[in-house]
Amino acid sequence: MLAEGALLEPRTRRGADLRAITSGAFTNRPDRDILRNGPLPRGEGTAFLRVWRQGLVELRTWLEQGAKGDLAALLGAS
Repeated sequence: MLAEGALLEPRTRRGADLRAITSGAFTNRPDRDILRNGPLPRGEGTAFLRVWRQGLVELRTWLEQGAKGDLAALLGAS
């Protein structure tokens, strides 16, 4: 079991992972940036973007609803 605040420790891999997730989830990126990540099958761009956008909404909601203590403070600063 992790100690409270261990995920927010700036010098740990877990802290870096959490910051990367929150940064990615709460940063508005243009669609073209997402589509640059790699090739998609012809005609799949719209479906890919729809799934990606919905996934971000779900991740943001999950983080915001479950955030307490230091994580809530981190999200408030995002």
